Amino acid sequence: MKKFLVPAILVIFFSSCDSEFRQIIVSDEALEFKTDSTFEVDYFVSRLPIVVLETNGQEILDDPRITAQLGIIYNGKERFNGHWNKFTDFEGNITIERRGFTSQNFPKLQYAFETLDSDGVPENVELLGFPLENDWILHAPYSDKTLMRNKLIYKWWADLGHYSSRTQFCELLLNNQYQGIYILMEQIKWDKARVDIVKLGPEDSEGDSLTGGYIIKIDKPVGGDGEYDWSSTIDTFQGTKVNVSFQYDYPNDEAITDAQAAYIQEFVRKFEESLVDSSFSHLEKGFRKFVDEESFMDFFIMQELAHNVDGYRSSTYLHKRRDSEGGKLHAGPVWDFNLSLGNTTGCEGEMIEGWALDHPCDPTVIPFWWRRMHQDSVYKSHLINRWNELRDGVLSDENLVIDIDQQVIELGKSVGRNFTRWPILGAHVWPNYFVGKTHKEEVDYLKNWLLKRVNWIDENIESL
Repeated sequence: MKKFLVPAILVIFFSSCDSEFRQIIVSDEALEFKTDSTFEVDYFVSRLPIVVLETNGQEILDDPRITAQLGIIYNGKERFNGHWNKFTDFEGNITIERRGFTSQNFPKLQYAFETLDSDGVPENVELLGFPLENDWILHAPYSDKTLMRNKLIYKWWADLGHYSSRTQFCELLLNNQYQGIYILMEQIKWDKARVDIVKLGPEDSEGDSLTGGYIIKIDKPVGGDGEYDWSSTIDTFQGTKVNVSFQYDYPNDEAITDAQAAYIQEFVRKFEESLVDSSFSHLEKGFRKFVDEESFMDFFIMQELAHNVDGYRSSTYLHKRRDSEGGKLHAGPVWDFNLSLGNTTGCEGEMIEGWALDHPCDPTVIPFWWRRMHQDSVYKSHLINRWNELRDGVLSDENLVIDIDQQVIELGKSVGRNFTRWPILGAHVWPNYFVGKTHKEEVDYLKNWLLKRVNWIDENIESL
């Protein structure tokens, strides 16, 4: 194997017909490929955790899941991880499938997996310091060339005081082929360390136990019969058509009982009817009887800060605790912000100006809830105060830039390897609005767009 001495900041891509490998050397990290064009790894060192996935020749499908082996090499913060190292964080069997909707059209695929014990039974484990669980995601940032939009939004949602999927950059080897930068994430689900609601079983069919906990969502139907579980009983609000449908997430449509399905549908119906009623703003009898006000304000703030074109109409999760634990519907956790923060030309998502709530493509699929709440002077005053509070703290210009810069530091030299595996810098990938020639240009665009966006909200939130 040939040795190369390079300056610490120099990036070299080496390719030679008389060599045994293609090589990228970045300072004290290296990735070497064998002579074939499949990105098979010969030598690999990284400061990020290395996730090693072996499918034994099987293709990972959208459905059904296959059984595979997963190992994670992580020797600690600021230490090197070599692909030949022992699995220091996790080693075991999993079931795995592709995940996503439109993202399955990208060549860089993302996956959902479940950890198993030696008998093939789902087993809760700790991965990279995350709390014990068995459902996980390997998110594959692709059209988001900063690689960080989802990770940033989930951090900011947590900074606002809510549960958010924990995240960790890593690099993936699939059957010894380098796949680039991924983000290990927690799947949204019931758990004391995730969405903290009580476990709801089939025996919970009456009384207080029937009132929680539920996770429902507004999203594209994926798999199955491609149908929604139920739709809003409000079909028009103040002259605008309402075309909003819901899905059971926990318990899912296979596990939820008739009594539970009837209960959560009725609860949502009463909430929506309270908004339509002329006394909707009453502090005790109006919509606040049904929902947690601050979570709905914070959800609005996150969607609008990002000008998320999928906001409100897709990947919108809501959860409800038992009546004995407050019993209100909470907005969140937030989810799926790839098409946000200026990263799309669709539905004016690239615009600094305008509210995502006023969806220019199809406003009928946006719940009318937030618009109605904004007609309540008390709620609107609380929202303005909340925005100003956050702008003086976790969402200040300074903190937003610091958080972005921290992601760049964490990514480090892995960026060069990722974009050698996926050479899309300088090329348009649907649905990009901005196309930077370098990762730095992509990050700088994100910073500038975001600072202009929050300034626009500063100037317009009172006239919302």
